[in-house]
Amino acid sequence: MGMKDYRDDLVVIVAGYTEPMRHFFEANPGFKSRFNTFVEFPDYSGDEPYGILENLCRKNDYSLSEAALQQIHSFLNTQVQAKDENFSNGCLVRNLYDDLVMNHAKRVFCVDHEVTDRHILSLITEQDFEQISLS
Repeated sequence: MGMKDYRDDLVVIVAGYTEPMRHFFEANPGFKSRFNTFVEFPDYSGDEPYGILENLCRKNDYSLSEAALQQIHSFLNTQVQAKDENFSNGCLVRNLYDDLVMNHAKRVFCVDHEVTDRHILSLITEQDFEQISLS
């Protein structure tokens, strides 16, 4: 009711993946007529997820070792190529980043407490990634 009555002053945004959103609009014939603009964003492809991960690392003062770079890049390309209806797009990258940081923290906690080299303490290594791929 409010969507019709306040159509000049109200913006309603619904978001989701294509198929579930199609089912959402089909669930009630009146839904689709109340929305006049549809924007569909394509899934990430190629190096986009990797670029997002690099940006997250950089913004949070982490760096990736060369070996970790290669393993993660390969992993993300495989995930993008093998995507299914449950592919989580940006969520995949966010979850990967969170797992890398957690594994990094666990590993660095065990490092000799005399180590104060910022580069060593902020470097995400292949070991941090391998802990993810094993689970």
